[in-house]
Amino acid sequence: MTTKDDSDEMLGYSILKSRKLIKAILSMSDDIPTSNSSETKRNIVIIGGGIIGVCAAYYLAKALWEKNVDISESGTTITILEANDIASGASGKAGGFLAKDWHSRESASLGRLSFELHTSLAQSLGGKDVYGYRRVSSFGGVVDVEDLSSGVGKQSNLEDQKQDEGINTHIVNVPRATPTRTHPSALDTPIELDLPTWIRAADSFPLVADEETTAQVHPYLFTQVLFKECLKLGVRYAQGHALKWNRDGGLLGIISPDVSANSGMETKKTLSATTLIIAAGPWSGRVANELLEIDIPMTYLPGHSIILQPPTPGQGPAHSVFVEIRQLARSLNNKEAVHENITQTPEIFFRPDGTIYVAGENTGPPLPDGTKEVNDIIDPESIAKLQRSIQLLGVQGEQIQKQLCYRPLTRRRIPIIGKLGKEVYIATGHGPWGISLGPGTGKILSELVLDEPNSLSADIFGLEPRAHGVAVKE
Repeated sequence: MTTKDDSDEMLGYSILKSRKLIKAILSMSDDIPTSNSSETKRNIVIIGGGIIGVCAAYYLAKALWEKNVDISESGTTITILEANDIASGASGKAGGFLAKDWHSRESASLGRLSFELHTSLAQSLGGKDVYGYRRVSSFGGVVDVEDLSSGVGKQSNLEDQKQDEGINTHIVNVPRATPTRTHPSALDTPIELDLPTWIRAADSFPLVADEETTAQVHPYLFTQVLFKECLKLGVRYAQGHALKWNRDGGLLGIISPDVSANSGMETKKTLSATTLIIAAGPWSGRVANELLEIDIPMTYLPGHSIILQPPTPGQGPAHSVFVEIRQLARSLNNKEAVHENITQTPEIFFRPDGTIYVAGENTGPPLPDGTKEVNDIIDPESIAKLQRSIQLLGVQGEQIQKQLCYRPLTRRRIPIIGKLGKEVYIATGHGPWGISLGPGTGKILSELVLDEPNSLSADIFGLEPRAHGVAVKE
């Protein structure tokens, strides 16, 4: 008989229970090369424990193993330096949507590579069971609601409302496009959407992409599973903030919590760091400026989201739905612009565990100092807008989680990946595509760091720092 604990193990939730073990690993400071470790051949430090940093560590370690280099014995080290916890930022709060060909011209090659790597990772790591990997069909449409007299947020059947209250609800067969997403052409014939009964408003949506080109993962579980693989391959993990990098000595000064003493005190340490990779998400610009005095043209994209538990348990359909709600200002009882009180472009992702992830409210307070502060600045009105929009669509479910995250953006709205100087690399600015582009980015970084620039697995010419106007220091 399978117990709940057994099921949790199969689903990868044991990762969530292993924090104490990971903390114990962190406390073993002797295992992390310090300024006294002069014998080490190469000490690679990755700043950032999100999906990009973890993927970089994984593919670096994997490449070394494939070269018969045992990083636990060779003297070469790979260390992830993270100020908080692994996947504590956007990598743990994203929708987990993956696309093969929804990317910009500059990112197209990277998108194809990443999608292939996601497939192979899911096969080798059991992604279907441990982090919810599956191929999905993606739909997009415009919900046109006229003469809305019942107010936003009523959860009754909209088909009945149309008859009783004069509501005219229909779906316009045009896929929604946003500045950060380039959709392929919608298929000519809309298909019936196999949705649960608690989605009332939509009769049909056009298919935007099928299972050949779109998929999903649970982003937190995916990042944690890959991090666990990193530890197996000999990657080390240090918790703390980078302060200063001594290029000549190859030393990185950090402030880290005294985990072993469990005192909450912070102590200054130095890590041996002959190679730096900056993958700190929206904080990457600050890190580059403070450590290297290099200006990276960066901004950020806040994103609120909610997770719902539907009233009927069961596996969610393998669908991602992109909706635009329009013409909501014609309320008979309220002449105000109703659309200002809802999320106009909700994105709805159904997960294998039966929950529903809803996003699309891309506003928020200014970027805080770190991920620990994010939960304290969630905007209640942004959460309410998301809730009202899905209620308008007839989506029923108990809100079990509300979230805010900050995605990194460059001014060009495409990633920046490449060399900033001698033994210094950066990978950030993926916007809402970090989970999707993570594996490809990690593999490219491993090839750059291991001096394989002439055999890169994807074309990143348009993503290199120079293409962003960044002065590279040789």
